[in-house]
Amino acid sequence: MREILRIEESGPGEEHLWDEYVDRHPQGTLFHRTPWQKMIQEEFGFRSIYLKAVDSTGIRGILPLFEVPQLFGKVNMISIPFSVYGGLLGDESRIEVSLLKRAETILKDRGGQFLELRHREGRDLPPLPGTDLYVTYCRDLPDRPEDCLGLLPRKARAAARHARNRYGLEAVSTLDLLDGFHNLFLLNKRRLGSPSFRPSFFRKVVDVHGDSVGLFNILEGGKPRSAVIYFVYRDTIFPYFAGTAPNAESVHASNFMYMALMEHAVRLGLKKFDFGRSRKNTGSARFKEHQGFSAVDLKYGYLLNRMDSVPTNNPSNPRYDLVKSIWSRTPVWVTRILGPRLIRYFP
Repeated sequence: MREILRIEESGPGEEHLWDEYVDRHPQGTLFHRTPWQKMIQEEFGFRSIYLKAVDSTGIRGILPLFEVPQLFGKVNMISIPFSVYGGLLGDESRIEVSLLKRAETILKDRGGQFLELRHREGRDLPPLPGTDLYVTYCRDLPDRPEDCLGLLPRKARAAARHARNRYGLEAVSTLDLLDGFHNLFLLNKRRLGSPSFRPSFFRKVVDVHGDSVGLFNILEGGKPRSAVIYFVYRDTIFPYFAGTAPNAESVHASNFMYMALMEHAVRLGLKKFDFGRSRKNTGSARFKEHQGFSAVDLKYGYLLNRMDSVPTNNPSNPRYDLVKSIWSRTPVWVTRILGPRLIRYFP
């Protein structure tokens, strides 16, 4: 006889039980854990609804949800905002289906347009409308740091070698340079036509995640040329928030940074390098593939309520081309002020 399964909302004081479940689930990610919830709530004020499936043995499944306000009073739901992975975790498919049904009820009760489930892998669920827009990149790391350079294809390998030997770039892992990171990130996002977070956001990232987060910096003559905030979870390093100074590619700063970060990860005893999400056929995707990474489709799915098709509010939509072009030419001081007010609508 099956245990009686209850779907409940996880409350204050239960964070350790939630995180323990995420950590033991094979598809759990750092984004599923409650530090990410705390960070998003404190920074953006989004309402979170963390559903758990429980029986007499404890937690059997989870689904972290966020209400994300949109312009003109509309609401969407995302699992999980500002993450590349998220969605359902369950001990078996019937549990995930039960969580999904409760989420559908919540979506309708809240009047939301859709719920986006950012699954990394496929799920044994009733068919959901999805998108093939996103891919992710992950590879195994070698046993020795000196073998990381050999993982790169010939051109990328030459660029990384020139950065180190010809241009004298240095790699330093330290949070002491965090205060200057925002400017690199802001300039990078502006070039891409996207808004940026406020400077204090990155301090919150570090404060919330503690020892599982670091800042990797590439210096030229002691000055930062590029940098990336990375996370460590299980045996994997995740480079996540990156920034690059103008003209940094003239000294191959990005090629060198990610190669040197792989070396750093091996020294930390890590086994995998997760290069994260990109949209297909973009500069980001091509760069990762030129570094020798292979694309794997992400299995994002959607529950639709007040929409007939999967939403297309992403930078690949041609209707955003003019907006991106204008933003990339907007004075930096203006993007610094307006960016944090806009980015909440692009989670």
